[in-house]
Amino acid sequence: MLRQTLKRAAASTTLATLAAFVAVLSGSPVAEAAGNQLRPLQISPSSGCNLLTAYTAGTGLPAWSGAAPSCGTGPFTLAFNQGNTPPPATPAHGVATAGSALSEAWLLTGVPGGARMGYQISAPSGITINEVVYDDSQLENIANGRGWVGFTYWNGGTAPVHRNGTAVDAAASGPSLDTNLNTTYWGIELRCVQSECPWPGLIQLDAITVYASEAQGPSISPVADAGSLWAQTGHWIWNAPGNAWSLPVAGADASGVCTLSLGVGTSTPIADPSLPPPSNSSWQECQPASWTAAVDTRDYVSGAGQLPLTLQATNAAGLSNGPMSETLNVDNDPVSVSLSTPNDPNPTVWVNHAVTVDATPSTGPSGLGRMTCADGGAAQSYPAGGLTVDGDGVRTVSCTAWNNAVDPQGSHNSGTSSVTVHIDEASPALSLEPVNPNDPTGVVADVSDSESGVAGGSIEMAPAGTGSWTALPTTFTGSQLVAHFNDAGMRGQYTFSVRSCDSVGNCSSTARTMMLPLRTQAVSEVSLEQLPTTRCGSARPQHDAAAPPERSRHQQVSETRLAGASALRLEAGGGFLRPHAPADPEPLASGGVLTGGSSGSVGLSLSHPAQRSSITRATMAQQEKPHKSCGTFAARLTTRASVAFGQPVRLRGLLMSSAGMPIAGQPVAILTAPDNGSNAFAQAAAVTTGPDGSWTATLPPGPSRIIEASYPGSPTILPATGSATVITPAKIEITRVTPDHTPWDSTVRIIGRVLGGYIPASSKLLRLDLGIVGIPGLSKIQGIPNVSPDGTFTTTYKFARYQGVVRFWLQVSSLREADFPFSPAHSKRWIVTVGVPTQKKKTRHAHGSLAKRTTSRGRRLHHRDPGHHHRRRR
Repeated sequence: MLRQTLKRAAASTTLATLAAFVAVLSGSPVAEAAGNQLRPLQISPSSGCNLLTAYTAGTGLPAWSGAAPSCGTGPFTLAFNQGNTPPPATPAHGVATAGSALSEAWLLTGVPGGARMGYQISAPSGITINEVVYDDSQLENIANGRGWVGFTYWNGGTAPVHRNGTAVDAAASGPSLDTNLNTTYWGIELRCVQSECPWPGLIQLDAITVYASEAQGPSISPVADAGSLWAQTGHWIWNAPGNAWSLPVAGADASGVCTLSLGVGTSTPIADPSLPPPSNSSWQECQPASWTAAVDTRDYVSGAGQLPLTLQATNAAGLSNGPMSETLNVDNDPVSVSLSTPNDPNPTVWVNHAVTVDATPSTGPSGLGRMTCADGGAAQSYPAGGLTVDGDGVRTVSCTAWNNAVDPQGSHNSGTSSVTVHIDEASPALSLEPVNPNDPTGVVADVSDSESGVAGGSIEMAPAGTGSWTALPTTFTGSQLVAHFNDAGMRGQYTFSVRSCDSVGNCSSTARTMMLPLRTQAVSEVSLEQLPTTRCGSARPQHDAAAPPERSRHQQVSETRLAGASALRLEAGGGFLRPHAPADPEPLASGGVLTGGSSGSVGLSLSHPAQRSSITRATMAQQEKPHKSCGTFAARLTTRASVAFGQPVRLRGLLMSSAGMPIAGQPVAILTAPDNGSNAFAQAAAVTTGPDGSWTATLPPGPSRIIEASYPGSPTILPATGSATVITPAKIEITRVTPDHTPWDSTVRIIGRVLGGYIPASSKLLRLDLGIVGIPGLSKIQGIPNVSPDGTFTTTYKFARYQGVVRFWLQVSSLREADFPFSPAHSKRWIVTVGVPTQKKKTRHAHGSLAKRTTSRGRRLHHRDPGHHHRRRR
């Protein structure tokens, strides 16, 4: 009985104590702490459990009381006496002593009072815990009078896990909430509040969610060394494209730095791309930041201006750092140098004087730092009055200017310009080439200038000792001045002066004197008869004394008798002229020098078309008299003869030197012009001399002509030209006379034509001749007023009143006209019967007509009468 009483008393005491403790736990909650909420911190057995600190306290704990659980081994569990069994029930019928003994034995295995077990979480500095939600999914003997209580606690408050009176082994009805905590720590504990707790006690948690806040933003520390963009206030900066500035910055916060960015001007901030996303399993939801931003100032200030910078960071609570900004001065304007040459308007062109180079820098708002210039050597500070460049050659001047802006490496923005000037103060090098034996009339001067280059030059000649200079057409080949002169007609010493200048006016000159002529004289013999092939100067054909050569008044005559000559002879027979010639002579080659010239002489080839015009028509009348050193007679040439109308002209010729040596393989041009004063020469044929210097040509029929055989000469032989005149009579035809039987006092109409062309305009070219058949002489002459350009003509003649029958002949004759290239001639006669015949005559005519009708092929017999034939020429 006493033991039972004690037990009841003990039980009553325990319940009272528990009620008092529960009353304490059920006090009013604390006010909610201020701050910005962090992301909810999720703690579960598999995540975030390292944030919980587990503890167990008490002495004399039985072996079957569980220690504080480890993280990750299952639900969060606080448990005591899990190996004990509940006390036996009192049977309705049995021995009380036995039951008492069992109960006492059970009581002696309990947990001593004050034993406790729990979990605690503490917030880092700067973070306040505002609210905790925990899920107590399983409770055993908590606040049910068996000595066990469960409660949460924090700085300044506690709260019960479960109210008193809950059934043993009951499952929790849902999550529990501790709010308005404003604490730096929070915990949950299972505690024995009796002197001894023999019953098992259990609190099992599945998850804990902690709501916290933070009141202060992160801290940011930019690096401010010489290479960092953050330390560039107070002076100008710039950077080249691609050479961005760097800005290292570090950020720290209790909850971590969730964002870190650099604001540049009004553009979108540059963010640290390496920050990981926030985590809700750690107090430091974001990581500390260490980042280097790259800033190309040209992306924000293309020229010059200010560049505001702002560093920004936020923590897990969304708080940002305090203001951190600065403004930089940027000068990205290009630096340039403008160079000018005031005394050299075009530096790419050579000049022959010193050149001044003026430099003008352009540096932007940061201003000019310095400027240097170099002329092929070390750079020197630019002189205020400009840089003077002198001396022959191509000279390049470079000037560089720097402004006061610096880049990340500390270098200033700079610009360089250069100008190349060309200075030539030296004259060209000039020298005369030796005389070329194959081109003695060529003057060749070597000329060169390694700087501005040779602009050209001139070559002049004058009789030695005089000032009568004649400019020669001069060609500059790029390295030589070349001129040719015509030495025909020149005798004595001549001076040749050569002058050459470079492109800027530096000039040099040289001269040479030599004896002229240099080329060999040539003779061209032309005849329609076979000429002898002679190689002896004595066997030169002579002109026919009866027909001396004539030349039309319109033709020019060469100025020199030494140029050689050519003659034409019209072929009159088949005879050959065979003068004596020396044995085994050699033909003259056109490329060799036939006669020696004075040493050092040069000249211009007369084979050039522009220089042969004045010497290509020399006549035989201008030749020197032939000498007879090799033979006793000379061939005779006919240079004037008549050729019938419509007949070709056959020519033969011989080209030889003045020494009688044949000139082989050379061209001879046959030129003709109508002998009407027109001087209209045209080439009619071209021949080439044979090995013996001879040539032949046949000209087509034509009018009276002046014929020239022109040898143009060669670099070593003078030209020669001969001429002859072919006289061709006119060709006139009467094509119709109507009527050819007419009474007296009637008119006949005469129609005809002049062949061969060349009809002069407005000239009295023709006349009508009238005579009586069988009576010598003319009866009458009458002019024909007009001839058409095509040669046709029409005229009339009226017979006077008379009696009887008379047979008249008619013919048309041409008159001598200076502008008509045919000699006078007349047509064949046409018979006209005038008068009325008697009846007897009519009968005879009738018989004659009958005879005519019976003649084969219908020929008109009366026209076969020689006295009546209108084509018979008298």
